[in-house]
Amino acid sequence: MILTAPLLLSHPGKSKPIGSSALVIRSGLIIDIGSAKTLIKKHPSHQVCSFKNAVLMPGLVNAHAHLELPLLLNDIRARTLPDWVLNLLRAKKKLRIKDYAEQEFLPTPPILQQPASCGT
Repeated sequence: MILTAPLLLSHPGKSKPIGSSALVIRSGLIIDIGSAKTLIKKHPSHQVCSFKNAVLMPGLVNAHAHLELPLLLNDIRARTLPDWVLNLLRAKKKLRIKDYAEQEFLPTPPILQQPASCGT
């Protein structure tokens, strides 16, 4: 698949942005980056997905995590955000150090096992 956009940031701070850009993905890996025109000619069998008002850039990683939340999911569900926060505070008061340690050995929640995807 070829993704195109008006701008591509490949190595922020190390290289200049690429205008009228594209990147080529094969088997889940980026195999080429450059100008859209050049890459479409170079990889004619790839499907092209164009994003007219976007910037292609490296994925961002949110390293912030709450390891205790899977343990609490059934206890903190609520209809409103304020109720959810209150339920969370109440439930966390009951947690012990042992509860946090046990989270390390639980299977990865299904949502975290899914690869990220882009829509068209």
